[in-house]
Amino acid sequence: MPPPQREDWLNQRLAKQVRFAYRHAPAVKKQFDDVGVSPGAIRGIRDLQRLPVTTKDDLLKLQQAVPPFGGLLAVPLNSLRRIYVSPGPIYDAWGAERVTAAVRGFVRMGLPKPGDIVLVSTAYHLVPAGLFLTDALDVLGCTVVPAGIGQSELQVKILHDLKATAIFSFPSFTMTILKKAEEMGYDMKRDFNLKFTTGGGERHIQILRKVFEDKYGLVVGDGYATADIGSVAYDCGLGQGYHYDD
Repeated sequence: MPPPQREDWLNQRLAKQVRFAYRHAPAVKKQFDDVGVSPGAIRGIRDLQRLPVTTKDDLLKLQQAVPPFGGLLAVPLNSLRRIYVSPGPIYDAWGAERVTAAVRGFVRMGLPKPGDIVLVSTAYHLVPAGLFLTDALDVLGCTVVPAGIGQSELQVKILHDLKATAIFSFPSFTMTILKKAEEMGYDMKRDFNLKFTTGGGERHIQILRKVFEDKYGLVVGDGYATADIGSVAYDCGLGQGYHYDD
């Protein structure tokens, strides 16, 4: 899509979203009314500068004052796909569109592919990481092993026995698994079918990328997401930085 058309499309989506949130989320309506801005005044991205920024601290205060979602939820509670809980605690509302965003990132990255066997070695309890990745991999047609965090020796055995082609985890834990395999006498290139890794939640991916690529021969992907927003940006696989997910 040419950039001018893309900007028009994004502005139309934004205006529609603003009108919906104003009608259905009391806290959003209050934010607009407090600064004297009508939802119709937000016609494009540049108009957002007229509104105050809601910080993470603001979000926590809103939820504490009006639990569970601080007046920001614009749909029925029981229509949500999942509700996660971040430190604070902060309740995070998730719908199916979050999974769609992750699938887009994987497709543009080119990996993993349908039929890949993927070890998801990240947290599954309360936080989005594990289920978020699993849902997206299901859509792609991958076979998922929901391994979670810990038991590195068992995870080495799983990688070996199932000939898994990818591992998704926090980069530091991926390195823990690879080192554990070497401690157990394995050669990662000879004894395993591992081709691809990606991770988030840490800055280590940029530090460890060269090790993953040069020592272990892995293709390395990366993504940036938050529990509050979902997918923000992703690495297309060329290692030249993030692409914003819009």
